Amino acid sequence: MGAIAINRLVSRIIGQYDHNYNGVVDLKKPEREVERRETRHTPDYIEYSTWTRRKLFEAADTNDDQKVTEEELTAQIAKFDKNGDGKLETRGWFWNPRQEYDDFEDAFGEGLVSQIHVPIHHPPTPPIPPHYA
Repeated sequence: MGAIAINRLVSRIIGQYDHNYNGVVDLKKPEREVERRETRHTPDYIEYSTWTRRKLFEAADTNDDQKVTEEELTAQIAKFDKNGDGKLETRGWFWNPRQEYDDFEDAFGEGLVSQIHVPIHHPPTPPIPPHYA
């Protein structure tokens, strides 16, 4: 089984949601700071997805200043570290028992806010000339 270091998890979450790079997620700006947008291209459509961890940020904001710092986020995530080693144990293979990271994701996992599929219209294929058939 593996483990995810809490400080690396916090850095990843802050990196995904801190769009002005000041090390703080501002809850007063829901469109800009509390959501993460993702674009995925396939041969048939373009998918625009919006994700959020608002529930985690609201729980981590213990002083109610509408700003979540790395220290507040670390303290919230560390509540799931049962053995106090600074890491959240992961399940590994799917048949292994639930671990600390599973409990964290169940409580504060990233949630899909919206998803839009825009079809790509391809031009019709010209007919094959008879001498190639």
